[in-house]
Formats: sequence, structure tokens, C-alpha cells
Amino acid sequence: MRKVILTTLALTLTASAFWPGGGVKVVQTPESISNPQMVYLEDGSVIISWEADRLIYCQKLDTTGVIHWDASGVRVCLSDSNQLDHHMVTDGQDVWFVWQDERNDDGDIYAQKISGSTGQRLWGDLGKAVCVKNGTQRLQTCTVLSSGSFVATWDDYSVDPRDIASQWLNVTGQPQWGPDGIYVTRGTGGGYKPKALPSGEAVLDIWLGVRSGDTVGAYFAQRVNSDGDFLWDTMGVRVEFISTPYAECSDGLGGAVVLFGNPGYLGVQRIDSTGQVVWDSGGVKITEFTRNNPQTNQSPYPEPDWNGIISDDTGGCFVWSGFDVQHINSNGNLVWGSSSVPYWESDGLTYRLAATRLCPDGNNGLMIVFDNLEWTSPEWPPYVDQGIRVQRINADGEIVFDTNGIIVRLWNPDSLPGGDFNTSVNAVPGGVILAWTDNRHLPDYSLYAQIVDTTGKVGSGIEEKPLPTLHPSLELNATLIAKNISLRYSLPAGQAAILQLFDVSGRLVRSQRVDQPSGKINWNVHDLSSGVYFAELRAAGARVSRKVVVIK
Repeated sequence: MRKVILTTLALTLTASAFWPGGGVKVVQTPESISNPQMVYLEDGSVIISWEADRLIYCQKLDTTGVIHWDASGVRVCLSDSNQLDHHMVTDGQDVWFVWQDERNDDGDIYAQKISGSTGQRLWGDLGKAVCVKNGTQRLQTCTVLSSGSFVATWDDYSVDPRDIASQWLNVTGQPQWGPDGIYVTRGTGGGYKPKALPSGEAVLDIWLGVRSGDTVGAYFAQRVNSDGDFLWDTMGVRVEFISTPYAECSDGLGGAVVLFGNPGYLGVQRIDSTGQVVWDSGGVKITEFTRNNPQTNQSPYPEPDWNGIISDDTGGCFVWSGFDVQHINSNGNLVWGSSSVPYWESDGLTYRLAATRLCPDGNNGLMIVFDNLEWTSPEWPPYVDQGIRVQRINADGEIVFDTNGIIVRLWNPDSLPGGDFNTSVNAVPGGVILAWTDNRHLPDYSLYAQIVDTTGKVGSGIEEKPLPTLHPSLELNATLIAKNISLRYSLPAGQAAILQLFDVSGRLVRSQRVDQPSGKINWNVHDLSSGVYFAELRAAGARVSRKVVVIK
């Protein structure tokens, strides 16, 4: 069965550059591809990661969809041990990875930092240990703060009841909370399925648990500073009693919003950065969503896999459930009315499945990506795969594209459809980029990416952002080099810089300090092998890089 995995990312688009109509091939490999993720960098490029043969890889695409690193991708960790269930986050310049690692024969947690410009492994070839204590640790989530610090959170199965633990790594990858991290839920009766969210220069942990005397479970939250101190009640703050947990996201203001099911309704609740539960007990009820369970249409609330939530970055959230979407603002009001907005129209007796992912469109609306399967009967299967589609809902809750969205990729009718969907969403105004596993190179597996802008144009390209005038600049005499690289640079006044040359594996091959406001550096490359290299200039907390191809 063809396994389709989507990942989506909103970004800024223009018509000045174009990706192929069939998408950009990110990688082709004989190994099965899983868990693709994507982040957007400040220079307008994207980093896409995936797992293959229990190893983690990543690749960089520039503003025109051109592959920058080795064709097979950059390995995040060179250990031969199994590396599973990775998460990737960014500060806009570099990318952080954390994963489940089996090099010590049990479930440990390791992390890595990759240069967003060169793909260099900045924390060594084997990564940094986050937690290597005896017993099994199950990674759940991670986040990066504006300071460049990195926080990972996981379920610790070595204690009973199982607890939630976190570790804070500084910019060099050194653990700050002891060798094994700190317990967020110790003494509270335990917890599970945590999520770490940025909250200023602290981390906000959300988890599920049942306290002594309670008859149902609840969402709980705790805010922890860089010293590992709890900023709220040591037992955590109860956010909401729930029957079924669905998803969590930041509220964009240092707090969080949770999505849950209770008998008869779907609900959301918000906790702010001070630990105060904002909306009424029971949360904001979105009862209209209950009619849209795509599988049975009988459950009092939809199944967990058919719901999702993202932040609107102003204290509210966007929610999808079944076939519908809704916007809830910071006051807990349903922005798009009591009747939610369907992102496609049902056609009577036909049963449809939408594995949905959301991105903000940059104008208080949504870009919606989904894989559309159409049933010819209520049974599972038979059904017909209608391919990947994209829909847009504007700030007023109006459908912008065709009723059932625009088609990005139609599947081969001779292949078996099916899907297992994962996503990573990061937004800037202008459109959406999506990546999927594809069957066009069978028996090999492949990963493709494509762009859709807010007008519905497929393959529109990413806007290349000009560097601010206070940032360093770097110019090459030519992109194709046979003997000498000539690099002309300029720096902000009073700033020193370092100019370096890396190969595609991230190995440093040239380095020179520069302290004049402008000048030219010449490097002889007679000793370098033919291939792709990256020149990088760093100054004033900024960086700029240029690709060089050495030809002998």
C-alpha cells in the first residue's frame, strides 16, 4: 500500500521564481521514508527532514526549490544506532533535532544542532545526550527559545507512576538541569503525553493526568524557568477536565490553548502566561463540529485523529474537526459564527476522508492541506484516492479557492491509495509549502515538495528576502570555480567577522577573520575536490552564505 505522509509550512511567495509543476524531488531512496517535517528560515529557504532506515536526514531548498546539500541529504547523527521519532525546530537561522536513540540498548534521548546555511553538525557527529539514564524514555516534544536555548520533554517509564521529565540545553548543547533533567510531575500522581511550548524565556509544559479523587482526566500545565524552577503551583495548574484529549498549541502570548472532547461537544480552553485559566469552566463549546465525524457520524464527539489546532498568535486559535474549521479569538468568541466553515462540500451518499493540516495565510485566515479519499460505499475500502488538495479560508470565513480545493498531486490510478499523515507547521504570510512521500519512482521511495500561493497558483516560488543594510554582504567572482575563489565582502561599521568555507558534509575547509569594513579575500582551491561548497560570512549576529561549485 502506498504510504502518503504530508507536512505543510506557510511562507512568503512571489511569482519571481518557479518550482516544477510536479513538485521538487527532495530525495529518492530504496529505504521507506517516514516522519517528514519542515521549517522555514529567515533567508526564505526551507529545511525538510525525514527518517529512512531508522536514521534521520535533512535537506535545504532555496528560494527556487534548488537542492543545496548532498542529494541523499545530511545525516543528523552519524551513530549507527536506531534513531526514531525525531522532532525538528528552528530559531530562523539554525535547526535543532531531538530523537529517541537506541545506542545504549534502551530508550535514550539525544539532540543535534544543524547549521541552516551549511548543514554542518554543530554538536558533533554523534549529537548531545539529553537523557541516558537506565530505563526507557519516550520522547514527546521539544521547543527552542529566542535565546537559542533548547528544551526537550519526554515520558519517563523508569519510574512508577511514569513521570514527565524535561531538559534544558544551552546554545552549545550543554545540559543545564543535571544529567537526567528535572521531573515536571513528580508528586502529582504522574502524567503522560506532554507538550513543551515557548513562553518568553521560560518553557510551558502541558500534559495529561488524573489526580487523586478525580473521576476523569484533565489537562495540566506548568511554567519552568532556565534554572529549573517552577513558576506556578508545584502541582501544576489544572487547565480543564476532559473526556478525550485532541491537541495543544501556543496562544502566541506565552500561554497555551488545548482542544478536547467532552460528551456532546468539542471544546477549547486557554491558560495564559500567568497560569490563569481564561475561558469559562468547560471551555468554549463548538457543538456544530459533532455532525462531521467522517468515519461513523455517530460518536458524541469526533475521533482524535480527525481534529487539530494551531495558534492565531494573538491569544486565540484555529480548529479543524471532520470537514469543518473555526476561528476562536482571545476572548473565546467563535469568529466565523456558530456554524463552522466546511472546507469542502459533501456530495450526499459519498463518504470522504480528509487528513487535514492547517497553516495561517498571513491575513487572519487559513491555508488547508488535505489528502482526499472518496468512498464508493460506506465500507473500508473500496475508495478512490482523489489526491492532495489545498483550500483557503479568508479572515471572514469565506472559501477562496474552488469548493473542494485545488489539486496539487493526483496519484497513479494503478497504485493502491492510503495514508498515514504527520505534519510540521510554521507560518509567514503568503502561501503554503507541502511535502509528501510519492510513488512515481517505485520500487524506490521518494519525498517531494511543492508550493501553493494564496491565489491558488501551484509552483509559485518563495520570495527571496533582501538582507538588511546593517547585515554583512558577500559576493563571489563566479559560482563555478576552477582555481581561485574571490570573495568580496562588506561589514556593518565597527564589526569584525569570520569568513569560512564548508563542504557539503559541513566540514570546515577554509577560515579567515576579517575586520576591515570591506575588502576581497582570495582562496586557492587547488587542493579541494570537485563538488559543492558553501562560503559563509558571520558578523554582528547575522550570517550570509553563497554556494560555490569547484570544477577540476
